[in-house]
Amino acid sequence: MPPVTASATLDPDLLLRQSQARLLRAEWSRERLLAFQRSELQSALRHAVGASTYYRESIGELVASGAPFHAFRC
Repeated sequence: MPPVTASATLDPDLLLRQSQARLLRAEWSRERLLAFQRSELQSALRHAVGASTYYRESIGELVASGAPFHAFRC
């Protein structure tokens, strides 16, 4: 998804696609939804590690090794 900027306008096609995707997810099984959430969280963690020295130093090795989420306790 492209970053949102102050000058961004509402794209009706993007809004429709995102709405349709959310409606489809409403019918997913619990297991599928949890897998999707884990995948999205992993993606966010990889982004944080790649974009921030702090996160790279604090959790970079955990993210790179695919550590389970309970290993991220501080």
